[in-house]
Amino acid sequence: MFGGFELNYEGKLIKETSNRSYKLWNLLGYLVTYHARSIPQSEFIDTIWADSFGENPLSSLKTSFSRLRTFLEPITPEGIDYILASRGSYQWNENVSYRLDIELFESYCRQGALKTLPITDRIVAYQKALELYKGDFLPRLKDTHWVVPLTTYYHSIYLVAVKKLYDLLKTQNRIEEMIDCCTKALIIESFDEKLHCNLIEALMLQGHYSSALLHYQKATELLYKNLSVQPSSELNQLYLSLMSYQSDLEMDTSVILSNLKEDQKKTGAFVCNYGVFKEIFQLELRQAIRSKNSIYICMLITIFESNQIPSLDTLNKAMPELLSSITICLRSGDIVSKYSGAQYILLLPCLDKNNAMKIVKRIQDHYYRRHKKSTLYLNYSLSPILEESLV
Repeated sequence: MFGGFELNYEGKLIKETSNRSYKLWNLLGYLVTYHARSIPQSEFIDTIWADSFGENPLSSLKTSFSRLRTFLEPITPEGIDYILASRGSYQWNENVSYRLDIELFESYCRQGALKTLPITDRIVAYQKALELYKGDFLPRLKDTHWVVPLTTYYHSIYLVAVKKLYDLLKTQNRIEEMIDCCTKALIIESFDEKLHCNLIEALMLQGHYSSALLHYQKATELLYKNLSVQPSSELNQLYLSLMSYQSDLEMDTSVILSNLKEDQKKTGAFVCNYGVFKEIFQLELRQAIRSKNSIYICMLITIFESNQIPSLDTLNKAMPELLSSITICLRSGDIVSKYSGAQYILLLPCLDKNNAMKIVKRIQDHYYRRHKKSTLYLNYSLSPILEESLV
């Protein structure tokens, strides 16, 4: 029932991809999921189809179960009936031996969580659980209201199991398996930041710093575009660790300087991720306090449409265009970072408020000239990084 709905008996397989009614699969899914109890006819009517049964819902339900029995015939042993009817209710035949992936999955997860078991046994249990989870619970029925909470339930158990397995593998320094665990999990859940952090950490432990850096960049971009969130402190710390790990022992300062120097062909503002921006900001703040110089302006530019944040599709197109205008209009000593899905934050050293306003107008004019027919507009706020009372 994970990643699709299949029933298998002695090599004979029935799959939901076969040309069968959506309602039949819905009915079968509910019956199998709640196999341990007798389900009243009224519950099927209220839960599965509500008002779609017509004037005679009981007759329609009876017809549906008759069709369902016929549908199951290819995998039904002789003399066996999978569906039992009694006193206005239906139930899956509990006398028939069967296995459900959803129940095996929960059982293995419970074993993996037992701290009384040896670590190796817990690892095996979690690995067996994750092998069973091939995707969300009954994905074809994902919009059915009885399926939605179960999808969330099993998905949350899956994410906990992945992270627990990672931690157990880490205690035994089984790095290849840690990487494999995270890679497979990110195919199923690509928006979990902790999984990205774990994969970056595992790649670093393996010494694959370039791969770790590439994945960091991919992860931050993915989270920005789809969730409009900033990288967490854990993700930023991994980035800083990556930078330090990439610096091998070097005695020749000229080699270090050559490596540190930016490509001279690059022009405009310095663009960086928010973690680096934060470190630069803190450095500039220290210098401002020391020199008692308040002329450092922090500016936030936000894209709006009809007094609201635009849609994700609109932002994915507009944000790179805005960044282009910002970098062109700023000086090489100015720093820019994406703050959210609809915002850039700027640090403008040695600039007072009047000159900052001129820069705002320059950015707006440049952006509006390039997008004359656009309904988007730019809002901004700015302030010195030091309050006057601190100077």
